[in-house]
Amino acid sequence: MPLIECPDCKKQISDAAPTCPGCGRPMQPPAAPLPFGAAGTGVMPPGGPKPLLIEQTSKRLKLQEALSIGAFLVGTVAFIPLLIADYTTPAIMAAVVGGGGLLWFIYIRVMIWWRHG
Repeated sequence: MPLIECPDCKKQISDAAPTCPGCGRPMQPPAAPLPFGAAGTGVMPPGGPKPLLIEQTSKRLKLQEALSIGAFLVGTVAFIPLLIADYTTPAIMAAVVGGGGLLWFIYIRVMIWWRHG
């Protein structure tokens, strides 16, 4: 490793040093920038292939998931006051709606997992 002289502070430094330890001047020229659209830049060149958009979950499954959450919330919110007011039959119906919504949600999540691994 030969020693070279720093052009700014005139100290002797190693030729392998990326910067001068005395003044901090970069000793090696900066790497040339990658050309536009080159691999590793994350930029698609003009006229290149269009990016592929893959929708992971279909809109039908997303809608069913939202509806199942709604059914669970409606059933749960309706169940508690009906149970407190001692309305047994409506409370059972609300529990069935809430439980059905929960089972529906679990089924939809399994279907989403099954289709997308």
